[in-house]
Amino acid sequence: SLLRGYLLLGALAFAVNVAVQISRPAALVAIGTMVLLTPALWRTALRFRLANTSWRGVRFQFTGSWAGAYLPFLVVSGPAWAFAAVLATASRHAPAHDNFETLLIQTGLGSFMGICIALTVLLVPAGMFLLKRYQHSHYRFGQWQTQYKGTLASFYKPFGMLLIGACALFILFFLRDVLARSSSTGLVLSSTLIALMSALAMLAYYISVVPYLKVAQFKAAWGPTVTPDQRVNCNLQVLSFVLLTLKNNLLTGITMGLYWPVAQMNFLQAKVESLRIASRVPLSEAVAQMQAQDIESSGEAAVDL
Repeated sequence: SLLRGYLLLGALAFAVNVAVQISRPAALVAIGTMVLLTPALWRTALRFRLANTSWRGVRFQFTGSWAGAYLPFLVVSGPAWAFAAVLATASRHAPAHDNFETLLIQTGLGSFMGICIALTVLLVPAGMFLLKRYQHSHYRFGQWQTQYKGTLASFYKPFGMLLIGACALFILFFLRDVLARSSSTGLVLSSTLIALMSALAMLAYYISVVPYLKVAQFKAAWGPTVTPDQRVNCNLQVLSFVLLTLKNNLLTGITMGLYWPVAQMNFLQAKVESLRIASRVPLSEAVAQMQAQDIESSGEAAVDL
């Protein structure tokens, strides 16, 4: 079943590479096909993983629908589809052109493309919220079906912090360039010092703002996940995750990438160990009630994959 999934994705990737060499319309069709299949493959992967995960003989399940899987992707990609539709319509009436930049100038859609890009960036947190709401509202274990009580604001807050950090980094780089070119201050900064400032700024951003975003998103996803009898407590701390990020990146750099798989396992272990399930009833009741009804669902997931 996994082999079929790999062969399908490999065939799609090969089709995209061939289509790019043949013609632009063929490339668009191939890329569009891959994009349209992504939500379906993601939903199938969720079903496959949960169907093959069990606790005391009771298998987990994922009950999300096809339509729910496509909604988050459509929200984020909506501006891109709108731009593609407008551009396709305008290009029919535009003079002959040699490249994409010329077409944008002839049709006057450069500003519209910028607006669509900005809207796409602003819709990313909304897409993440819809994605996690769909994902965390359809987990099932025994007789318990999860519910998601998260809010949209819990995803936009860390996104805002990410933008603030990016703006601060941009201002720092701008001031660095101004100071480097300034002759009135009497300061002469060597290229080595300028490169060091840039590296330290990027490192500070990566080991502080990015881990904060990951921790905030993880808490926003799992903290509001509940069932009628259970709730999930997440105690993942930003400082510990920052230190873990620093350690993993240092060891990955020292080993020239060989430590990367271990680093990913460290990240996953830290996230999983931060979760605690508080239950009003013993989880063993699910085993006692559902043991006789345990249905082999891995076959269905394999066929879908």
